[in-house]
Amino acid sequence: MPPDDGLPPPMFLRQTRYTRADGGIAELIEPFRDRLADEGVLAVLHGLALILHERIEYRPGCTDVESTAAEALEHGYGVCQDHAHAFLACCRALGIPARYVSGYLFAGSDGDAAVASHAWAEAYVDDLGWVSFDCANGVCATDSYVRLAVGLDYDGASPVRGVRRGGGVEEMSVRVRVVSDQ
Repeated sequence: MPPDDGLPPPMFLRQTRYTRADGGIAELIEPFRDRLADEGVLAVLHGLALILHERIEYRPGCTDVESTAAEALEHGYGVCQDHAHAFLACCRALGIPARYVSGYLFAGSDGDAAVASHAWAEAYVDDLGWVSFDCANGVCATDSYVRLAVGLDYDGASPVRGVRRGGGVEEMSVRVRVVSDQ
């Protein structure tokens, strides 16, 4: 379970430009409204994560940092941040607090971590706290996920932010070292 950041969960019910629920999202979540009372929040969250994994194909290079949850669902493709935004939009429309997480996904047993940043979402479940969902990979986050920041959306938790002036080519490289206590 992710650590408590001290912010009240209802704060994460706010829609943003990335997570605004349009007609497509409202249609997608409608069957889940009835399921909340019958199956409970956790089962609904797993169902949402699964359907978003199925409906939004992971396709790098087809969206950018301005893409919204509604656009990803409408087009049927996106990257991890699009999956996270769609999950947030659905959760918040159902009245379930949810937040965006940026970080890295450890991908290897030889000590090397992923070369690119990753994004996933967390939803608040009473009696459990924050539960992590990676809709892009169709799994719940594990100890292999390295958290950098949480926020309402990409804008609030982007892994890198800055201002660039002048011409030339810009490059960035990242190295993350994950060490186990075990």
